[in-house]
Amino acid sequence: MNKNRKQKLMVIDGNSLIHRAFYALPLLSTKDGIYTNGVYGFLTMLYRIREEYDIDYLCVAFDMKGPTFRHEAFDLYKANRQSTPNELAQQFPMLKEVLSAMNIAQLELEGYEADDIAGTLSKIGEENQMEVILVTGDNDYLQLSSDNTKVLITKKGITQLEEYDEKRIIDEYGIIPKQFIDLKGLMGDNSDNIPGVPGIGEKTGIKLLKKFGTMENLYDNIDKVSGKKRKESLIEHKSMAFLSKRLGEIIRNAPIDFSIEELKVKEPDWEKLSELYEMFEFNSLLSKIPADKISREEEANYEIKYKIIKENNYKTIIKEIELNKELCFEFLFKDDNYINSEILGIGIKVGDNIPYYMDFSENDIESFAMTFKEYFESDKIEKYGHMMKKDIVGLLRLEINIKNIGFDTMIGQYLLNPAQTNYSINELGKEHLNIYGIDEEELLGKGKKKKTYKDLS
Repeated sequence: MNKNRKQKLMVIDGNSLIHRAFYALPLLSTKDGIYTNGVYGFLTMLYRIREEYDIDYLCVAFDMKGPTFRHEAFDLYKANRQSTPNELAQQFPMLKEVLSAMNIAQLELEGYEADDIAGTLSKIGEENQMEVILVTGDNDYLQLSSDNTKVLITKKGITQLEEYDEKRIIDEYGIIPKQFIDLKGLMGDNSDNIPGVPGIGEKTGIKLLKKFGTMENLYDNIDKVSGKKRKESLIEHKSMAFLSKRLGEIIRNAPIDFSIEELKVKEPDWEKLSELYEMFEFNSLLSKIPADKISREEEANYEIKYKIIKENNYKTIIKEIELNKELCFEFLFKDDNYINSEILGIGIKVGDNIPYYMDFSENDIESFAMTFKEYFESDKIEKYGHMMKKDIVGLLRLEINIKNIGFDTMIGQYLLNPAQTNYSINELGKEHLNIYGIDEEELLGKGKKKKTYKDLS
């Protein structure tokens, strides 16, 4: 362990991330009608973030129901917000139950928002010489960036996170993080119903702050502001500008009664977590639980049978294709670079018949292409596969233009769960059939010592 490594504190904006997940994913539900997409998306993001960042302290901050000091200052604060859909509202207690099983600390504070909890924790973390990471979908958090605090902003639903530190903010916006508070005062925020100054948007606001530094200095030098209408608007709405600044500033001294050690990462209650994942039908997340931590249901007894074709003997396969009008197939490439990699063989399965494998060291690949071209190009024969883009490339290399693609299971799984991190055929088999085939990493290894399929022959 590196003794010079700073301890890492991560604070997650729970409300922001579950909202982001809910609207990014299809409205998933269990067989009993329990909606789960917000919780599932939140958890997939959480796993991904924790795999990337080695966290020592972790907390999820939530908004507490009821007015905050911002509502007391401005009764129209967030008045334009629509009520939370019932399908999402019912998922908050579910998420909190899962986080409790994970032994992850959760904080909410009457009269304050999750932002204020995050702001206060980030200050405490910095004072304790920690590296702080804030995770949210809210750009307001950018005001908290510093040399020791990074902000991870969710982009494109839940599939991408952008990391912002003070340097990146200065490079991209030309202002320092604290000036985002002044910027909010000038431009307001429609999403929170913060009025700001009419006619002042982000571009103009940044321009003014680059010149004057702060709102206070801007108003002290109001005569130096160019543009008659702009100046008049600033003067007329001065009080609202400073109110907007107050509303947009994240509090960093909220009265949180806790010890930082209470946020230390702890081992989950694996059995409870497993029960919840099964209840919510999070089958793909069950694989995140170490095998030695819980008693698992044994995998289905599944014997793989197949027939190896040699000497270009394709007659039986052709008959099955002509009878069933469908085929499932996958090419085997020497390595992951399927555009240029040598094609080693192909597996084909027709209907309920036994699958076939054709190794092109024992079958002529040109003969295969000539024989099967009419079937792959037929509009009357449906083709199925998994991650078929590589198989389409393989066929194109053999001068075959595939037609009538019926279904790609990888695309199907993505549509069910865009947040999933692994769409391998083994993961799909495990989730839906309780079957896990041969693990490619165990077979080939990984890294520089990774073998190719040809090395196994």
